[in-house]
Amino acid sequence: MTGLAGVVTVAAGGTASGGPGLPGWAQVAAAFLSTVLLVGLFEEVGWRGYALPRLQQRMSGLRAALLLGVIWAAWHLPELVSDPTGQRPVVQFLVLVVAQSVFLSWLYNGSAAGLPLVIISHATVDTAARFVLPPFAAGSAQLVWWSLAGLWVVTAVVVAVRGRWSAAPAREVRGADGADSAAARRAGEARGSA
Repeated sequence: MTGLAGVVTVAAGGTASGGPGLPGWAQVAAAFLSTVLLVGLFEEVGWRGYALPRLQQRMSGLRAALLLGVIWAAWHLPELVSDPTGQRPVVQFLVLVVAQSVFLSWLYNGSAAGLPLVIISHATVDTAARFVLPPFAAGSAQLVWWSLAGLWVVTAVVVAVRGRWSAAPAREVRGADGADSAAARRAGEARGSA
């Protein structure tokens, strides 16, 4: 997705600086593995592993994904507004995060792999962004970020419209009272995706 945003940016007239060249495999692997650990331990276990199943007890998968996206975006907001480099434009990043939440939630619900697949997907996106976006920082930062946000919105719309939200594998969720909520989740899935 990030590479495609770079292509869209250049096609729309944006420019990228030459930069230091392509990173080596060791650099990409180290960035990916560190991102898997950070994303896995500090974001996705909480967002998709804990919060999403509980939200889906109360609402459809799509609504839960959107609400979680808004919460996730708000969680990133202090980091974004306090960043003096402005490497991630606030509006585009917030739009991207909400749209990405829809995709990652759909991936979590629609796969038996669930959380590990979401962690790997999130880490792949973040690692690609780390290497693809910086060359656009000088002249086309706004354009590349709007391209990236737009592509994530298109992906979210396709997943929302064409995705199978009610076919989620039942995952056991324990409520505050310790009760198994698999039955509650299946009841929520029966309400459909809207």
